Amino acid sequence: MDVDRDRWGLMGLFWRFQRLLFKKILRNVEIPGVHPRQIPLLMMISKNEGLPQRELAKKLDVEPSSMAIMMKRLEKAGFVKRKRDEEDARILRIYPTERVFQTIERIHRIVGEIEKEVFSILSDEEREIFKGILERLVDHLSR
Repeated sequence: MDVDRDRWGLMGLFWRFQRLLFKKILRNVEIPGVHPRQIPLLMMISKNEGLPQRELAKKLDVEPSSMAIMMKRLEKAGFVKRKRDEEDARILRIYPTERVFQTIERIHRIVGEIEKEVFSILSDEEREIFKGILERLVDHLSR
């Protein structure tokens, strides 16, 4: 589906860029037992060992019930272990398994290669400007 660039302007172009980039990543990253949209979740888990499941849901802006389903699937696939908090049994803490770290390493390598390829048409200066603009936009929308 092509976006009418005149009608949608920057948002249409940005949407198309994001969609094409995501499709390229999906074609190159195939992980048995993991839906591609769960990759950010795996990255978050790998950096936040023992974080409560509810906190993960909040950080990733996912409904707690959806997070529970994802965690159940990831646990079944051997990516995480869920353990009740010793002091408060209502809290379910998430721990990555070695499989998460191996998977993240592979994802970083593949995404790094894609990043080099995609942004190879930009000069170092253009990449820095683009990065700065994206950071400002993310900061603005995060408020």
